[in-house]
Amino acid sequence: NWLVAELSSFQLKGTQHFRPRVSVLLNVVETHLDYHGDMEDYVQSKAKLFANQTEQDTAVINMDDPVCRQLVSEGRIKAHIIPFAVSQSLPYGLFIEPPFPEELSAPPDGLDREIIWIDREEARHVVLPVHELGIPGRHNAADALAAIGASLAAGAPLEALRAPLREF
Repeated sequence: NWLVAELSSFQLKGTQHFRPRVSVLLNVVETHLDYHGDMEDYVQSKAKLFANQTEQDTAVINMDDPVCRQLVSEGRIKAHIIPFAVSQSLPYGLFIEPPFPEELSAPPDGLDREIIWIDREEARHVVLPVHELGIPGRHNAADALAAIGASLAAGAPLEALRAPLREF
């Protein structure tokens, strides 16, 4: 059985023994600073998501987000990492091809994009075209990549994910 829970930085801040087998970090932006006091406390609270994970666990991480990239580069995540990105191709993980422009306000370019999964054996899989996602938008594509990563980490077969991605 699986329990899926969304935890806020407020909830994570007070954890000591929390160990998710699969964790997902979408982004870290300057919010809740009235509660946390400063950005460092906010980042530390978010990073507690990974504090008790081991190599047997999985962390699904947004490599488009600079703070997420920093957590990875600093080695603060011991879990196996499944990276995802919408504005860059990755040698492993989930990404959009061709990538969306980094500039969020870039005008639509009309390119046909696909969701790509490169697995641990470096096999390349086309998950589905981005235009087939049930809800449009770059941010929804990023959320879909995170959901795919978490689902794969939980053992779902890739083929079983296509219909829900189209129908959601």
